[in-house]
Amino acid sequence: MTIDMDSPTGQVRLLIGDAVENIGVKPDGSNFTDAEIAYFLEREGGSVLRAAALACETLAALWNTYPDFEADGLRINRSTIAKGWQQSALRFRVKAGARVVQVVRDDE
Repeated sequence: MTIDMDSPTGQVRLLIGDAVENIGVKPDGSNFTDAEIAYFLEREGGSVLRAAALACETLAALWNTYPDFEADGLRINRSTIAKGWQQSALRFRVKAGARVVQVVRDDE
């Protein structure tokens, strides 16, 4: 997969690390399609940073659908991966100019 850095789609791919074909960022190892990234860009008014944030939010939701598991001493914490994507989304939103209010919960 060659990324066209002059295109918004390529820029979003680079920001979210979805740059290696068949070793994508989705839980099943696939890459976002160009159509999916085009949707993120359209939905976020053409902003590459905000589209990257929406991609990360989507990834957080996707990773949240897979349970954590442990086998043969190996533990896979997919919920931690989902939280990482959510934190990346927040960073992109802040870089794009969003104001963020942090909410602290008693159970954390």
